[in-house]
Amino acid sequence: VQNTLFIYATKTAYEFLGGLKQTRIAALAYISCTLGISSVKITATIFIVMNGRGAHWTLQPSFLPGMCVGEVVDLIWMIFNAVLPVIISYCRLKSDYPLVISIGMKEPKYISHEEGTELSETQPLRTGGGGGSRTKYDSAM
Repeated sequence: VQNTLFIYATKTAYEFLGGLKQTRIAALAYISCTLGISSVKITATIFIVMNGRGAHWTLQPSFLPGMCVGEVVDLIWMIFNAVLPVIISYCRLKSDYPLVISIGMKEPKYISHEEGTELSETQPLRTGGGGGSRTKYDSAM
């Protein structure tokens, strides 16, 4: 539902659907069917929880041979909530530009108290002597 509303709100158009108008029609049709079948499934599930058995209408034979109405509702719900999202996301993967995240920062500079010059991370630290004397370096921040 959220992805469909995002496509609708951002006026995203997919050429394989025929442009903006057809993309919006497909998005509204998908969300309407998903909400409709989910409402029917939730209603049937609430009846089962409250009564301990399936609703009378879910046990009736359906137009598909060998399946009752409850099984057809489950099948349609599974198509709209498990199969179609995978197909839709694959189509969006091929059509949308990828999100690029870049993490970086400027190279930090250090100031030597003794020399008063700036040093970078890539320059070697020189202590200039020996005998355990070391130059202290502070961050410029």
